Amino acid sequence: MATIYLHIGLPKTGTSSIQYFMWAPENRALLEQHGICYPEMGFRYRMVSKYRNAHFLLRTPGSMDESDKHYKDYETGLDKVSELAAKYDKILLFDEAIWAGSLNRDNFWPRLKNDLDERGLDIRIIVYFRRQDQWVESLYAQKIKSGMTCKSFSDYLQQMREVHYPVDFCAYLDMLSDIFGKEALVPRVFERGQFRGPEGTIHSDFLDILGLTMADGFTISDEVRNARYDGNYLEFRRLLTQLPEYQRNYSDMAPHIKAVQHENIWDYDYRSYTYFSHGERDAFFGPLEESNRRLAKTYLDRPDGVLFREGPRELQPFVVKDSELLRDTILIYGRAYYAMMEQHNALAKQQETLARRYDTLAKRYDTLSDRYKTLARDHKALTKDHQALVRQFQSLSKYSPLYRLKNLVKRLLGRK
Repeated sequence: MATIYLHIGLPKTGTSSIQYFMWAPENRALLEQHGICYPEMGFRYRMVSKYRNAHFLLRTPGSMDESDKHYKDYETGLDKVSELAAKYDKILLFDEAIWAGSLNRDNFWPRLKNDLDERGLDIRIIVYFRRQDQWVESLYAQKIKSGMTCKSFSDYLQQMREVHYPVDFCAYLDMLSDIFGKEALVPRVFERGQFRGPEGTIHSDFLDILGLTMADGFTISDEVRNARYDGNYLEFRRLLTQLPEYQRNYSDMAPHIKAVQHENIWDYDYRSYTYFSHGERDAFFGPLEESNRRLAKTYLDRPDGVLFREGPRELQPFVVKDSELLRDTILIYGRAYYAMMEQHNALAKQQETLARRYDTLAKRYDTLSDRYKTLARDHKALTKDHQALVRQFQSLSKYSPLYRLKNLVKRLLGRK
C-alpha cells in the first residue's frame, strides 16, 4: 500500500525552504530512485506556487459553487495520486494552508480519510510546531508583507482569537488522532537544536521522516526564500497597506524596501525587539503551556513534557521612532524615484528609436502609396478598355460571320 506524506505546516516553519529543496531537479531524481514521488499536480491557483501541490485538497465539494473552474480539482487530484500510487511507495504532498484552511471546510478530515481508504492509500500527516509567540509574530510579518493586513500587532492577535485560529497544537493533534490514529501523525519541532540528522537542519530533519539522509546525495540551493521584513520596514509596509492602490500592486515597492533594508546603512538590529507589549506575551503564551506539555508527552514520548527547549529571549517591545521612520521613508522613496527615473530614461531612448523607425517606415509608405496610385490609374484605364470590348461583342449582329461561327461551335458541341 502506497503512503501519502501530507505536510500541512505550520506556516512560517521553513515550509518554502523544504518545498524548494525537494523540488530541485537533482533532488527529485534522487527521491524517485528511492520510490518517492513529489508530483506536479498541474493545478494553478492565485498566489499559490506549484510546489504547494496539495492545495487541491482544499477544493472540496461543497466548499465552492459548481460553476467554479476548480470545482472538480479535489476528485481529479485524488485520482491522479491514486494512479501514482501504482508506481511509487511514497507520495509527497505539501500545503501549509491546510493547517487553518481545513477547519473552514465541513467534514474535511473525515472526508479525506474516507476517500483515501476507498483508494487503498495510507497517510502520514507531517506538521512542524514552533513556539506560538514566535510563530504569530512571524505570521503577522508575513500578512503585512503580502498586503493582507494593516492592523497593529495587538489588533492582529485579537483577530486571531475572534476567528479561532488554531494555536492550540495539542488540541489539533487530538482531533487528527481521533480520525487517523496516533500512528498516522508525524509531529516535529521547528527549533535548530531539535532538527534530526547530522547536519541539524530543516532539510536533514525532513529527509529523516522519509528514511533518508543528506549523505544520499541531496544538495541545498544557496537561494534565500521568503526574506523577512523588520522594524521600520515592516511598519512602512503596514501603513502602505491601508491604500487600496497598494493592495492591488503591493509588489511594486517591495524591491526598494528590501534593498534599503538589505543595505542597512544605519546598522539597525530590529531582531532584538519584539512586537509583544509588556505582559502581552505571557498573556498569550501562558495558557498554551499546559497543552504544549501534553503534546510533548503524548505525541513525542517526552516524559519531561518539554516541547520547546528554547525559551523566549528578553526583548524590548518595538517602538516606532518618527525620526528613524522618516529617514527610512526618504531612503525608500529616494531609491524608488531614481529607479523610476532610470526606467523613464530607458523608455525615452526606446521612444527615440521607435520614432526613427516610424520615420523610415513613413517614407517607405509614401513611396508605396505613389506606386499604388499609378497602378490604380493603369487598372482604371484597362477596366475601361475591357468594358468597351464587352460592349462591342454584345453589339454583334446575328447575321455577322462571328455570330454565326459562335452558333456553329455550339451545335458541334451538342449545345443549344
